[in-house]
Amino acid sequence: QTFANGVSDLVLMSKVPKVTWSQRKASLSVFVVCAGESGDPQLSLCDDETIYVKWGAYNFEAPFTAKVDHESADWEVGKLGAAKGTMQMTVQKAKSGPYWKAPFTGGKRSNVSPNWDTWIEEDEEVDEAEAAAAAQAAREAAAAAAEAEDPNGIPKRKKGGWKPTVEDWNKVVAANKPFTDDLKGRKIALSFSSKSADAKYAKELEKVLIAEGAECKCIAKWPVSDWVKLCVFAADEADFTVVLHSINYESGNFSEAELFLIKESNTRFVMLNIDDSSDAWHCATPQDALAFMRRCLALKQKDRVAVNFDPIMFGYNSMDGEAKTAFGKIKKVWVQKEASTDVFTTLGGQVGAPTTTAGAPRREENAELAELKKMLASGPPSRRVG
Repeated sequence: QTFANGVSDLVLMSKVPKVTWSQRKASLSVFVVCAGESGDPQLSLCDDETIYVKWGAYNFEAPFTAKVDHESADWEVGKLGAAKGTMQMTVQKAKSGPYWKAPFTGGKRSNVSPNWDTWIEEDEEVDEAEAAAAAQAAREAAAAAAEAEDPNGIPKRKKGGWKPTVEDWNKVVAANKPFTDDLKGRKIALSFSSKSADAKYAKELEKVLIAEGAECKCIAKWPVSDWVKLCVFAADEADFTVVLHSINYESGNFSEAELFLIKESNTRFVMLNIDDSSDAWHCATPQDALAFMRRCLALKQKDRVAVNFDPIMFGYNSMDGEAKTAFGKIKKVWVQKEASTDVFTTLGGQVGAPTTTAGAPRREENAELAELKKMLASGPPSRRVG
């Protein structure tokens, strides 16, 4: 009787999370809400196609209607702000085809409903062949734009922007082109937003770069302790960082902190776009990204400022409170080795201001600030990476 009462108590203590889902012909997304929970949940996809979630007092277990590709399963856990206590799983269906009538077996479940915010009707889904053709046309347009360079190889600037001298530009090229010419043995970090589509792209690019002989690490967002270690790797150990920019990138607290760290550490970086086919940086696939990296430069922030070549225009004061909190976690273990490049904060001891050991602004940094302001006044730099 005592044992039975104990089991009954456990059943009563367990909570059922709210679950919403959406799908495409080739994929499935499941969104689980465990209100108020924090820490690391237990998540798994079993061999019998059963999804299993345990987070604090919440438990959810249900078998999918049909088979899925286990290797493609991607988990995204929210721990800050409005996303706290949420988990999203995205997985490819084992066989692309007609929409499923329900995500799980066992009939209707009271806690499971469609996610109408992300749902697209089956007959409205973009044809994959048409999408591929559009992406190819965009790549060809970007390639044509890449050839429209000055004879001396200096990227064109928008009207009003200044160019470096040929001598200064050639020095920058000679010092940095080897980092992308040969990727074998290179240490590369990948910075991306926490959205599942961006994370999937990063994982696929990681495999491509490892196949090229590089030591590549994705800056995964959780657990936070590992995220901090990966950020330190990007700042202090990596030969360069690849920023996978998307519409989600600068709205993510962790990715915002990563971008500011890249600038402050003055590490080399390459920035490309993964979701806007009209952008000259756009790389639709990881293979496109590899080809793009081979023909571009991985430059430090200070080099970019010196030759007016796409410096990061993003400062500490541009971040919201949660992004600043995330960056604060990095600062607890990361020691800045160079003077700050954050010219968007007020000089004189504020966070991000370049100072001497006594805390006073350095005169040369004041001069750099004045020069950068002059550069910005002359017109925005091109977004070309060359």
